[in-house]
Amino acid sequence: MGISVIPRASLGRLLIRLGSSICLVWGTHVYAQNPDSGPWFGLELPPQLEPHASPAIIGNRGPAPAVIPDGEAELQGERISQDLGTIVDFSVQSRLTQELGGEQLWGRVSGFPSARVTIEWVTEQFAQAGIDDVRVQRVSQQSDSELWLPVNWEVTLLGNPVFGRNSDDVLLTTAVA
Repeated sequence: MGISVIPRASLGRLLIRLGSSICLVWGTHVYAQNPDSGPWFGLELPPQLEPHASPAIIGNRGPAPAVIPDGEAELQGERISQDLGTIVDFSVQSRLTQELGGEQLWGRVSGFPSARVTIEWVTEQFAQAGIDDVRVQRVSQQSDSELWLPVNWEVTLLGNPVFGRNSDDVLLTTAVA
């Protein structure tokens, strides 16, 4: 009769698998025992997508007021808001032209016109601010290179009675692939 030795790495993997299996079986058993807790274990589902609204729940305390040194007009809220609007508009144009192939994926993505016009605008802003040595780093790639981008997607949370009575499928509209 021989002695069997399990290498330390294999033993670790075995313990992780065993622990995961126990947690999975125990967790399913616990939740399956209480189907009356309401849909999705009684948890609130994420909000539906509202364009131009934050999908995150943010507290009710506002930010601390900014203290702007005298003579720093470019740091005034109105000026920053104007610049931010310009930059956001580059992204909006990307969405309107569907330069990335669809309506779900849009923005200032390197290698696309929206990124190019943003870089040109920022470079000009630096020059106007008196920065003499402004450089744009160009990235080259082979002419036969390919870029895969999703043009549409959807993320669905699949319902199951074990998750509580009336746990139906939920389309997560704010999910990003």
